[in-house]
Amino acid sequence: MEDLTIEEHGTAVFICQYSRPVQALWRRDGHEIQADSGHRVIIEQDWNVAKLKISDVTPEDGGTYTCEASGTMVSAVLSVPAERSDIVEGLQNVDTSEGGEALFECRLTRPELQDCKWLLDDAPISQSENIEMAIFEGGQRHMLLLKNLTPLDSCIVTFVAGNTMSSAYLNVKGKQDHS
Repeated sequence: MEDLTIEEHGTAVFICQYSRPVQALWRRDGHEIQADSGHRVIIEQDWNVAKLKISDVTPEDGGTYTCEASGTMVSAVLSVPAERSDIVEGLQNVDTSEGGEALFECRLTRPELQDCKWLLDDAPISQSENIEMAIFEGGQRHMLLLKNLTPLDSCIVTFVAGNTMSSAYLNVKGKQDHS
């Protein structure tokens, strides 16, 4: 068997061929694999050939697969890299006045909740009285609201999702004295 790298949602096929008819046992990371009724995991045995087929693979299917029969064992590693989220609607520059608010929004191609963060001038931020973060559409839409801004809050706002990022400028203008 060969090590496999299969894209997420692809199909992995492992084949073991023996010199005589045998009954093979398939394992993943030491745990026996059973065929499922939904036909996502199919195990076939044809005389001296044992076959394991896994459809619609996910990163959780990755691991070491073994085929055991008649005292011999062969193994292969399955790697399923996770699809990455891409930004389809990036951040836009915002100009506002002192005391105002700024809203930044980013849209992703697929839901992403774990690998996302907001940065102000490359520093991570967290929810506070003047910073609100929200996630909509199951993780495909991320929003940041900055409130009670002063000219000192002018900065570069960045949204990071996995390996992709989008940045925009926040420009806060001071109040002008008209006396």
